[in-house]
Amino acid sequence: MEAILLKNYNFESLEFVPSLQTPTPKDDEILLQHTAIPLTNDDIKFISGHYYPYRTSDQILPKDIPGFAGVGKILALGKNVRGFSLNQRVAYPFGGLGSMCAVRSINQTFCFAIPDKINDMEVAFLIRDGLIAHSCLFQVVSLKKENTILVHDIQNPISQLICSWASNAQLKVIASITQEKHRAIAQNCGAKLILHYKAGDFVEAVHRFTENRGVSALYDTIGKEVFANSIESLRICGAYVQLYGSKDTGPNIDHKKLASKSIFFTIPMVEHYKNNRKDIIVSLANIFDMFSKKVLKVNTIQYPLRQISIANADLKRGEISGMPILIPNL
Repeated sequence: MEAILLKNYNFESLEFVPSLQTPTPKDDEILLQHTAIPLTNDDIKFISGHYYPYRTSDQILPKDIPGFAGVGKILALGKNVRGFSLNQRVAYPFGGLGSMCAVRSINQTFCFAIPDKINDMEVAFLIRDGLIAHSCLFQVVSLKKENTILVHDIQNPISQLICSWASNAQLKVIASITQEKHRAIAQNCGAKLILHYKAGDFVEAVHRFTENRGVSALYDTIGKEVFANSIESLRICGAYVQLYGSKDTGPNIDHKKLASKSIFFTIPMVEHYKNNRKDIIVSLANIFDMFSKKVLKVNTIQYPLRQISIANADLKRGEISGMPILIPNL
């Protein structure tokens, strides 16, 4: 099978291996043939060495297969696996590293059946980032109808999901864009006010829109470039949800600024908020339902698995505004 190996914490060191031994599933594991592998924010952070839960100090994990989430069909079942069948379509949002390969074995606990009406590309977009968006809106912060939120960088798939879902829930959404060509994405996601993140009157525009109250919560996928304006845009007791955990681009936290408004600052990890299988099943059912009702929109771009570094470079240059989905050669 083909696979991507991580030799060091950067995209330049990724090694494409065209032929790696296919694993044998253990008693509680499923052998899964991947059909779609999302290249998520968390994957990019991990490969770059900035994903907090999986890296401390300058520890290097040689010859690991990266990747958190995947979609595929079942090739084989361990003897203790129950509730799944051969050739069934399943997906997993997490379950340890190892998704960036053609075939992997993974514990059945992390696998979930997917509806026939949703294709593998769509599931790949939703399976992890959908759960992140769900936790951000319904667990991390307590929001009410007519509250105003700020969502940074609408080019980001998570930002698009949060914006669309929040708008449908009758929240007022302010969206920031990094390029003018992304304005249409923000409009399509239901944003009521769209601002360039470097606009000179950014804070003033937010306060005019909120009648000087500020936003109840903001979701930041950019980092230190927007930290100062974000703090000024929040209301007293507002929530700052950082969704980009990079030590290079993350903000230098000024505790005095946080204390000046009693701001709640958090970096939520989906594995912490979605740590119960039954809750995940309910959340995924909600996500797939919102997608079927066209509340949540999917924007994907396919790349062969071997072109993972090209996909990341296209994202960094702003040439694509959706989620790269990596397709292994089956």
